[in-house]
Amino acid sequence: MSVILESDNFNRANEAPLALPWTLIRTASGFNLTSNVVVCNLLTQSNEWRYTRRNFPADQYVQAAISVTSATSPSGYGVVARAASVADDRTMYRLVASKAAANNVVLDRLNAAVSTSLATRTVTWVDGDVLRLEITGQGTATLKIFQNGVQLGADVSDVAPLAEGQCGICLAATVTGGSIDNWEAGDFSGAVPERIFPFILQ
Repeated sequence: MSVILESDNFNRANEAPLALPWTLIRTASGFNLTSNVVVCNLLTQSNEWRYTRRNFPADQYVQAAISVTSATSPSGYGVVARAASVADDRTMYRLVASKAAANNVVLDRLNAAVSTSLATRTVTWVDGDVLRLEITGQGTATLKIFQNGVQLGADVSDVAPLAEGQCGICLAATVTGGSIDNWEAGDFSGAVPERIFPFILQ
């Protein structure tokens, strides 16, 4: 059973760029909070952000409601898991959704920006559908992909997994529009780790 550790519905004043506890992974900032959703103003460049309010357990899940205008795979908006906590280190799992005709849900492992494709799924994507990634295990990691709570295909095994890291959001370029909303992340233990620092979203 999964337990929510952090969430953000983005229902607050606009932010340009996203404010703490959201932290940019790469140099070029592109994510803004506009009209209670997150949008990217650099639609031709991949962009990733991690949520730094706490250190997440290695066994984790992350999900968000994704709207996207893109007919190209693997471009799209999505979620990030086990992201390195070092600025400009693009090491993470990245799961994105688009409206491409095929392979429009794509799971990659990025290690220092070098991308390895782990899985693709072909589904009908409707704006506002919830994209979810679950990861468990260390020596060999098991990853599961979900759309609106329904698992897409078989489990994915990664024999060279990233060990741990933070959860977040992303855009894999290039898209022409879209947004991210109702983000959450957690684990499967039932325990609630201590926060890194107190921070209350208004």
